[in-house]
Amino acid sequence: MVDKNRRYEIVEDHDISINFSVKGNRKSIDKILTKVGKLLCSLGVNNIYVKDDYSVDNFSPEEYNDDIDDE
Repeated sequence: MVDKNRRYEIVEDHDISINFSVKGNRKSIDKILTKVGKLLCSLGVNNIYVKDDYSVDNFSPEEYNDDIDDE
């Protein structure tokens, strides 16, 4: 029997691109990209890939918040 009152959530996947430019040495750029990745992960964005052979690992919101508190 089907419950007519039950609601189903439709899940949609969307692909987005965010373009920005940064000047600096590789260490500074890596740090910036890591912070961007942590921010996106804290907002629920998964599978983050950065162009030019950079990749940012997934981070939990706790790791992101700990990093912000350290500054």
